[in-house]
This record gives sequence, C-alpha cells and structure tokens, in this order.
Amino acid sequence: MRAPAIRTAVADDLDWLLATDPVAASDERRSRFLRSGLADGRCEIACVREQRAGFAVWHRQFFSRPFLALLVVDSAFRRRGIGTALIRHVIARIGAGDDFFTSTNASNRAAQRLFDQLGFVRSGTIEHIDPGDPEWIYVLPRENG
Repeated sequence: MRAPAIRTAVADDLDWLLATDPVAASDERRSRFLRSGLADGRCEIACVREQRAGFAVWHRQFFSRPFLALLVVDSAFRRRGIGTALIRHVIARIGAGDDFFTSTNASNRAAQRLFDQLGFVRSGTIEHIDPGDPEWIYVLPRENG
C-alpha cells in the first residue's frame, strides 16, 4: 500500500470523526475534544484513495509541550501504516523544538508496539484515569524525531 495522503480536518469531516472514534458516541467530553481539535486545526486525517482511514489529534497543553492526544485508525485500515504516517506527519507539522509526548493504556499493546517502533521511550505512568488500566506516558526525544 502506498503512503496515505494526510490533511488537516475540515468541518465536513466532523460526522466521520465522531462515527469513527469508538468513545465519542457515548462520551460528551470526547465529542467536545474532537470538535475543539477540528476547530483549532489540530486534527489530521489520513486518506487512502480519498477514503478517510484514520485521524490524529494533538495539542500543546502537556506542560506546554506537543502531545499526541488521540490516534484512531478505522478498523478496515489497521496494520497498513496509517498510524505511523499520522504520527510522522504530526511530528513534521510541529517542527523542531521540544520533545514530543503521547500516552496509551497499559492494556493497549498495539499502540505500545507502534510507539516503540517509532523511537518513543516510556517515560512514566499515571494511575486513576481508567481504573485498573494505567496510562503509560511516552516521549520521543527530539534527537530521535
């Protein structure tokens, strides 16, 4: 498969974003988060042959550093490099400077493998976000980005 085309999300993408994110339908905070990322130009969409395949939302609110807050790949496009392409695109978009952070649950082995492959280093743990499933923080030191 050739590399996906990646673009910043636009208002017409909102319904797809909400439908693709498995949490947004039942969590108003997540829905507001997606709307905010879209409005602020911090939501990137990967397309394969003009079909939306996944998206990433990032911000600079993690100790004023860039943070990949959400990465979702449509189930029909998983294991095809969409997540990798989205993360690399966000890293390029934020440019040089601070280390780049992200996180995932301890139970999310697929995300952990992806972060490891891209050179992220596990940096810490936060308890009590999802009870019984700690959040692992990762950093990509800029010398690796």
